[in-house]
Amino acid sequence: MTSRTGALRAVEPGETPAVKPPVTIEEAAERDDDLGQLRLTRRAIARKLDDVNCPARDMAALSKRLMEIGKEIASIEARAAQEDDQHAEVEDGVFDASAV
Repeated sequence: MTSRTGALRAVEPGETPAVKPPVTIEEAAERDDDLGQLRLTRRAIARKLDDVNCPARDMAALSKRLMEIGKEIASIEARAAQEDDQHAEVEDGVFDASAV
């Protein structure tokens, strides 16, 4: 039997499990992680725009796409925050068997 360095445990209330963010756009695509894909694509475009060898003819298109991706990311994050608010925990009521 092999031993593990970290024991498995249940996630505590209010705690989210640790998930490593994708490292490549391909990895994000394989995970169906749209937000991860957008963030990695945004980073790649930003690096390209910062590159002194980036052709001037590409600057406008890359800049426009960078702004569009930023808006898409903000939209997804706002939608996720709204869904979290709608799924907030509520206190359980008293069960009334006669109501069934």
